[in-house]
Amino acid sequence: MAGLKSPSLFVGIVGLGVLLLVVVVGPTMITADPTDMDYTAILLPPGRGHPLGTDDLGRDLLSRVVHGGRISLAVGAATMVMTAGLGGLVGLGCGGLARLDAVVMRVMDVLMSFPSLLLALAIMASLGSSAFNVVVALSLAYTPRTARVVRSVVLGVRQEAYVEAARALGFSTPRILLRHVLPGAIPALVVQQTFIFAYAVLGEAGLSFVGVGIQPPTPSWGNIIGDARPIMQTAPWMVFFAGGAIMLCVLFLNLVGDGLREALDPKRRHVHT
Repeated sequence: MAGLKSPSLFVGIVGLGVLLLVVVVGPTMITADPTDMDYTAILLPPGRGHPLGTDDLGRDLLSRVVHGGRISLAVGAATMVMTAGLGGLVGLGCGGLARLDAVVMRVMDVLMSFPSLLLALAIMASLGSSAFNVVVALSLAYTPRTARVVRSVVLGVRQEAYVEAARALGFSTPRILLRHVLPGAIPALVVQQTFIFAYAVLGEAGLSFVGVGIQPPTPSWGNIIGDARPIMQTAPWMVFFAGGAIMLCVLFLNLVGDGLREALDPKRRHVHT
């Protein structure tokens, strides 16, 4: 019940719901094609015919921002799911198996020593540019974060009395990890993946901004801003609306993450009360 009363969780969920509604339903209501070029309408400021203005090729920015939101959020969601699977598996295994922990977590430490975006950029350089490769690159870059969170929770849960009892009854380690330890790690995993979603939206924007992420003419919030680099001062609306969408998305995801943390972590809940 505390989670339902959390203002940050409520605002975050409502905000995300509105944002999702816009990017899912919006393309069916907007007649302008995001890839159609009109050389008679280049760099028009926001106005009646183009509510968010046009870009340097005369494309309608409202259509591009809404359609681009689909791509950016899809990449973020896919990265969140893939990272949950990879990081959850690595963290569970390392937290439950000491020999595996000694080797794999050192690899995770090495990966975490690199800035996540730089690591994703290096992976993209070897894989090539595509939406799927963006998801793979970001997932590999963010997996160490999830793995460390899950591992730390697993190390605590495995000391609980019910886990010790299962071990005393002779249950196998995999069974103990999956049936008794994993459920205790899920709340922390859910909270962490909310933040990973936000990181992934920012990561996609960064990769697309430098030209190795989502490729034109397919719009994404990142490459819309990237297209505006040479004309940022003369056409600030090209940056403002796509950048604002990214800011709101990350803000709402962080609010949801903070709200879930308060709801699922009794210690934090008591601190706030």
